[in-house]
Amino acid sequence: MDLSRRVIVALDHDNAQDAAAMVDRLGDAGQAYKIGLELLTAAGPSLAAALAAIVDDLRAAAREHSRVTRSVSS
Repeated sequence: MDLSRRVIVALDHDNAQDAAAMVDRLGDAGQAYKIGLELLTAAGPSLAAALAAIVDDLRAAAREHSRVTRSVSS
């Protein structure tokens, strides 16, 4: 874990769309995301997997961008 990035983002929303938009906007800028009780009750536990998929996609895109940038710089 990168100790300079120890931010946990609280997803205290009342619907999955707002939470997904925040995760999409912030990506992996946060070290972790905390799903609030209201959101968990409204969207159910499957929301965690959906939000994790968004973060995984953003991280994969960032790795690909980094790989392309390194290969172009070489």
